[in-house]
Amino acid sequence: MVRVLLKFSEKVVEQPITAQVILEHGIPINIISARIEPQGGEILAEIPSTHFEKVSNTFREKGVTVTIP
Repeated sequence: MVRVLLKFSEKVVEQPITAQVILEHGIPINIISARIEPQGGEILAEIPSTHFEKVSNTFREKGVTVTIP
């Protein structure tokens, strides 16, 4: 598993992006913690190592900043 920090801007925070990524790829994402507010938010999550590139690229395409803390 790769632990990542997903940062959502004010522009995309209202969209169900995490659910969309899970449904698109059928890959479980373990949410460790989350802070979501109208001004933006962050999710600390674990993504299976074998799918990290594919999942992180999809998050980036949807406007989410992906970093490894």
